[in-house]
Amino acid sequence: MNKIFLVAVLSAVLILFGCSQEQNVISDQPVLGEEIEENVAGTVEGNSEETINEVTLFDVHGSNNYRFNPAEIRVKKGETVRINFVNDEGTHNFIIDGLNVRTQTISSGNVDTVTFTADEVGEFEFYCGVGNHRELGMKGTLIVEN
Repeated sequence: MNKIFLVAVLSAVLILFGCSQEQNVISDQPVLGEEIEENVAGTVEGNSEETINEVTLFDVHGSNNYRFNPAEIRVKKGETVRINFVNDEGTHNFIIDGLNVRTQTISSGNVDTVTFTADEVGEFEFYCGVGNHRELGMKGTLIVEN
């Protein structure tokens, strides 16, 4: 019975993978591992005149050492910012009170994404709102520059 189940699961994965390779669709899923800029307006590459909005993507990791990595994020006023909050260990969330930004509280191995516009210049503390994690040092700074 276990062999049949394993074959069925592997077949389903291969079918889904094959179908996703054949489609030419831009995924809405975030790319983890680096800060990137992407064109979310659906314009043809190189045709920046039709670009409606640029999104700056950051992966912010949290873990049970009660730190965020990176602990500082810099953006320009007016930028659309997407934060992929990656929980490496424990139970955490990501909050910026001054910009009304909040992820769900997620457990180890999960990712939650928030997108917002950095519409005010200044320094904004981000932190984990679970228990006393903020007091233990699980915080950082979002710097919005002109």
